[in-house]
Formats: sequence, C-alpha cells, structure tokens
Amino acid sequence: MTNPRGAGVTCAALAARWERERRQPRSRGVRGAAAVLVVVLTAAAGCARAPAGEDAGGAAPTATGSDVPAQDPSGSGQAATPCPAGPAVRVAESGRHLLATTTEFTGVFNQYNFALTAEALAKLPGALATGPYERAFSDFPRALKAGAFAHGGGMARVSLENTHARPMTISNMRVVNIVRECIPLAAAILHGNEGGDAIPMSFNLDAAAPVAHDMAGADPARPYFAVHTLDLKPGEKQVLTLNFEVVRHAYSFDVAIDYEVAGATYVRLLRNGGVPFRAASSLCPAPDQRGGLAPADVARLRGLRYEHVLTREPDENGYWRIVSVPPEQHARSCPTW
Repeated sequence: MTNPRGAGVTCAALAARWERERRQPRSRGVRGAAAVLVVVLTAAAGCARAPAGEDAGGAAPTATGSDVPAQDPSGSGQAATPCPAGPAVRVAESGRHLLATTTEFTGVFNQYNFALTAEALAKLPGALATGPYERAFSDFPRALKAGAFAHGGGMARVSLENTHARPMTISNMRVVNIVRECIPLAAAILHGNEGGDAIPMSFNLDAAAPVAHDMAGADPARPYFAVHTLDLKPGEKQVLTLNFEVVRHAYSFDVAIDYEVAGATYVRLLRNGGVPFRAASSLCPAPDQRGGLAPADVARLRGLRYEHVLTREPDENGYWRIVSVPPEQHARSCPTW
C-alpha cells in the first residue's frame, strides 16, 4: 500500500522497517509494558490520514535552536521555510481525571542518541568528552533537561492512570502543538544501544492532524482508534511506550489524549515532564527512508554538517568506549547518500 500523500515510501515499508528493528536484541529494553505504542513522526510517510475536523495542532512549546539558516543548502537559490515555525492554533488541556506521566524518554528504538543546539551544548560542560561508555545512560537525561533533541527520533515510556470513580475510555491520541524546529547542529552524541520489542503504532507528522495507526495491522493506513479503544477501570494503570521517528526536520510537540468518563469528553496533554517532547532528524536517515524524501530534502540534509560528532566503538578488549569522529568523516560514512 502506497502512503496516501504519495511521498514515495509505502506503509508496508515502514512496517517492515519496524519488524527488522523489533528483532534486534536489547540490553536495556522496556519491561512490564501492558501496551506499547509506536509513534512514528515520519514527515516523509503519509500512512496517517486524519479524519475531517480533527485539530491540526498548534504552537504551544517554546521554539528552540537556531542552527539551520533559512537558506537552501543545495545552492538552488530557493529559501527554505524559516524555522522555528508552528501553527497558530494551540490545543489546550480540559481535564485531569487521567493521570498521564512520562517516566522515561530515550532515543528511537531505545537508542541513547541526542543532538544539541549551541545553547544546549553551552549548558553541558563535558558533553564532548570521550572515554567510558557507562556515562551514556546518565548523559541522555541530563542533555534532555538542557534542551537536547532525541536524534533520529525518540521513545517515551508513559504511565496512564484513571483517577476517576467511573470507568474511562481513551478514544484517541494525537500529536499536537507542533513546532517545526531548526535541526540542531552543534553536536550529535551517538551513544547507541540495542533495540527492543514493541507493537508498532504510528503517527505521521506530515498529516494535518496526526492520529495513531497500527503498522502491524492488515491495513496500516486505517486509524487505530477507528476500530479500537483503551479502557481503564477506576484506579487502573496502563504503561505505554511511544516511539517517535523523525525523517525530514526537527520538532517539539505534545501528545493529546482524548478520553471519555462519566458521559463527558476531555483532553489530557502529555509532555516530557514540564517541557515538550523534542526529536530531530538525523542528517543520515536510514536507507529505506530515502524514498520518502523529496529532492529538496535530500539536498538540504546532505548539505548540513554537525560541528561535533561523538559515537561509540569497541576498545582492544571488546568494551564500548566513546570516541570523537570528524564531522566530514561521519558524513562520508552515510550509506543513504
């Protein structure tokens, strides 16, 4: 099935990519999940078709980053869309009977990869230090607090609890309050990790109103909540894992959870603690994602460079260590271009 927006990538290809990632072993996976959602912020894929009348999101999060000039790096003379930029409409919270908490936020597929703006890098002394790999697990949350973006996408572990005395039904989940940010270029810190298991559900950031889609189902283009609901008894909790994949740009955003209780409908906003979620495209998307990129996107991403790149490699004893890689060497190693 080709995606409805005709971006050149198929829904089946997205599902196949998740299946390959799902089969990878993991060392620090999400455990004890009652349900797992994969939120794919794929600006290149149009598998998510928004029902008419749904909110198109707004510009609630504070825009961050100024590392990408509003200039087309391909040299075509066309100015790129300035960033940051977001819709004028804001989705507001209307109820708090649903306790929604982000308990952990990592990179896509549980990777400890993040990208920094110059402002965020200045707040993180020692962020560019090389050496023992163990610090990767503490560096990531510290970087997020300073304003880092999950590199190549992000994964949030979320706890949902019905605090009302009546049963509750979650009828929809939407990505809202979206700001298209400048891609952070001051540093890419690629600590990596191993993948994990999940039941793939996706959101398409390119849609006018991104809603959940089940990439594991027979029809990935069908909205998940058109045929399913999540029900919570009074006091019941569920744990979800939301996976955010970014292909074209960088974004900050909230997740709106629509729920019904005692005959009324409310909206609960989910954030990464007190700040919006932040996820940025890699300058080297996966090879199977290239088909969803327009020529202008390819030229733009190929023309950008990080100022600093840190990654991991094994030492003489086979243990991971953090090393610095010249940005041009990192760019030349990209298999996608």
